[in-house]
This record gives sequence, structure tokens and C-alpha cells, in this order.
Amino acid sequence: MIPHANRLLEEINDAIAEAKIEMRQNPQKGGSYFEIIGVPGYDLKTESLNNKNVGMNLLNVRELPTKEKAATVFLPNKKIDFLNKTVTEYKTEDSTRGKIPKPKHNDLVSSIEHVRPAQFNAFYTDDVALLPKKSSDEVWWEVWIKNEAENVSSFMSFLEGYEVPHDDSVVEFYDLTVTLVFGSIDMLNQHLTEVGYIAEIKRAKDVTIDLYEMKNSDQKDWSLDLAKRSELPAEDSPFVCILDTGVNRDHVLIAPVLAANDLHSVILGQDGYDRVSHGTAMAGLVAWGDLESALMSKAPVALPVRLESVNVRTNVQNDLKLYGNLTQEAAARAAATRPNVNRVICMALSYPHYNHRGTPSSWSAAIDDLSFGKIIDDKILVVLAAGNIDVDPSDYPAEALTTSIHDPGQSWNALTVGYFASKDKIADKVFANWNPLAPLGGLGPSSCTSLTWQKNKWPLKPDVVFEGGNFGVDPTSGKTDTPLSLQLLTLHNRYP
Repeated sequence: MIPHANRLLEEINDAIAEAKIEMRQNPQKGGSYFEIIGVPGYDLKTESLNNKNVGMNLLNVRELPTKEKAATVFLPNKKIDFLNKTVTEYKTEDSTRGKIPKPKHNDLVSSIEHVRPAQFNAFYTDDVALLPKKSSDEVWWEVWIKNEAENVSSFMSFLEGYEVPHDDSVVEFYDLTVTLVFGSIDMLNQHLTEVGYIAEIKRAKDVTIDLYEMKNSDQKDWSLDLAKRSELPAEDSPFVCILDTGVNRDHVLIAPVLAANDLHSVILGQDGYDRVSHGTAMAGLVAWGDLESALMSKAPVALPVRLESVNVRTNVQNDLKLYGNLTQEAAARAAATRPNVNRVICMALSYPHYNHRGTPSSWSAAIDDLSFGKIIDDKILVVLAAGNIDVDPSDYPAEALTTSIHDPGQSWNALTVGYFASKDKIADKVFANWNPLAPLGGLGPSSCTSLTWQKNKWPLKPDVVFEGGNFGVDPTSGKTDTPLSLQLLTLHNRYP
């Protein structure tokens, strides 16, 4: 009994000392949080932790992954020594009413294994599987606040004062109010001790919405909402010049980052408008990344770059062009319209039916010259697609490993981009029971490589890999397909 009490008193006094330091820094909070861990295999007497006479408020009770019961309490500043007093009386006083000696507060104190200052885990009552992989990852959280005094208004003022992203809407219950806060575990740990009467924290649940199959009117509403939350690029932001099929600048999510005079075409008889949708899809990924994350977030979204677009792809069959010349002309057109800016050329077009095995082509050589500053005055970063295999990828990964990078991705001076499988959860009802073809983080099922090239003679490609979704495979037939839930969500040229 005495050793147990002495150990608890040591922990409690350490926690109180830390709390008193924090009280001096944040006197407006009015008290301190403590986490109380139960003895393994025994029931923590939590009913004794909700003591209104001294103002001790039981905030939550939960079971730890190791099966012990744990509770989080809030003690007002004037009663900060209550736990110390309780354990001291357990150690020194007898509450015996019968013949068997029994320490005072025995049921409570004998059920306590540890007492420590409360950190994030003392408030988190949700499934641990929902926690972000890194404590620095920012996500949405439900914060549950005790409805006492001015707790809710004080909490909202705190969020605004520290400029913590949050949702102004709340859900009110009898004794709790719930609101949404955006941030990392690190941020919450830093600020939890500054605000009183937080009861629980849970991971905010995204409602599963089939963004791909929304009605057009709903797609427009979601796009308008995101546009209102977008923060325009800074004046000195870099430009990404997209060489593709053109871009639909009328799209509400494109117009803020693509000026009318930055929409070009080098195809005779065609303007810069996208009639294929490939270019608009690329523009959406460049500006927004995976659009699903931006749409589902309720926080402001900063746009990091401005766009330029040059249509370099003819829609006329058999109207062949020297694409090396088109690429150089496209870059020169953009540079002439807007000189002296930081610019990156992005081109996802390629020619798959040329077994170059790393040897230069007129197209890759033209890009090398462009990169090295021979076409416009400055050297320029050109980003190219590695290309996709154009057959059924069911022979994964063999086909992907043996299919060559497409022309002009063998360019020495360009940055050639392949992709990795960035999604592995299939939500499409029509693909129920299907499996992802590639493991999460594995080589993209249709991405190409330079493994068949002559070693030590040509560069290793791709230079980098980015997110690229995945394929699904039917475990019964082996058939592959592209479930929408495994693809990156982006924009379409048919807007609105």
C-alpha cells in the first residue's frame, strides 16, 4: 500500500509542478488536465473522479490498446492539489468501519496505476487506426467541449486568435458541443494545455461521396465552393506552361490561374481551347493536385502556381507534325508573350510506338536544346511523361518493367516522370470484390522504365515518380480495369 502511494505521489507531484508552470503561462484557462491510468486487470473507479464539490470534471473514459482503462480529468487551479491530498489520505488515514483495516479512498486509489499530465492521447477517443501516419500531418478533427461557463465561445476565440483553421458550425448536445478543427497532432499537443474543458477529440469522418458520378449541377456547386476557398498565387509565383491539347479556361477552377493572353496554339486553324479534355485534366492536376482532397477539405486552399497553355496536338488524322519543332515553337510562344518569368514546361504527350531503347530522336534532341537554353535565352526545366504501356497490364509487373520509356522521355536534360500506385481502396459498387493490381506505393501498373536500354550508355529513366492511381483486377478472371475510386480526380473540358 505505502510503496504504491509513494509512487503515485511522486508522479502526481511531477504533474502538478508541470501544471503550475503552465498555469502561470495561461492563467485564463482556469485549471489543468491530468490523465489517470488504471491498474491492469482492474476496473478504474471513474465515478469517484467526477467530484463536483472540488470542481474535478471527468472529461472522458476510454480503453487503451493495452486494455487498461484510462480517464482524463480537469482540475481548477484552486484545487490543483486534490489528487495529492487524496493519495496522501489513502497512505496515512484509515476509514475502517469494521474489523478489517481499510485505507481512506481505497477503492479509487488502489485502482490507479499512473497519473500524468494529459497530452493528445488523453483526449483521443476514436479508433487508433484513423490516426495520421505522422504527427505533423494535418487533418480535420472533431473537438468535443464541455458546455460550462463560456467554454465554447472562449474556444472559438482561441482558434481565431491563433489563426487555427476551423469550421464555424457546431453541433450542440446536452452537456457537450462539437466543432471541427484542422491541424496536426503536434499542433494540438502544443495548444491543448492552453484551453480548458476539452473533453474529447475524434478524427472527423469524411462522408463517402461519389464525386465522379455527381449531377452536373452538383459538380458546379462543389467547384464554386472550392473556387471561393482558393487563395490566388502570389505575384512572383512560377508559371507552369502545359503543352497539350489546350485548356478550357472557362472552367471556374482554371480561370483564376490562367490569363486569357496565356492561352495559345501552334496548330494551324486551331485555337487554344481544349476539345479533347486531356489538357484540361493536366491543368487540373498541376493547379490543384488530386482534386478530391481539395474538394473534401473545408479549409482555404493555396494555389502555388500560375498556368500557361499551348495547344500542340492536332486533331486532324494523318496531319503529321515534326513534334520537336512544335515543342520548341510552343515554348517560344509562351516566352514571347510573358518574358522574364520563372517557367516550367510540362508535357504529358508522347509517342509509344518507337523502340528507341534510349537513343535520341529528333523530338528528344529538340527538348535537350530547349532545356539547355538554345531556343529561348534561359535554360528551362522541361517535365515529360514517361508514358503508359498500351496493352492490358494484367501481366504486372513484367510488362511495366520491360516496356520502354516513350519518346521523347529519353531526353537527357528533361525531368521524366513515371508514377507509383497511390491508391488501393476500391469503393466502386460495380467493382465489388476486385483487388488493386499494384500494391500501394508500388510501380504504377502502366508506367514505363528504361530497364531494356543499353546499360552505362543512356540515362536511367524515369527520374522521379509521382502519384498516379492504380488499376483493379478481378480475382476470378484476371481481367483488369480502372475503377474510378483508384484514379486521381481532376477537371474536364466540358464545363459548365
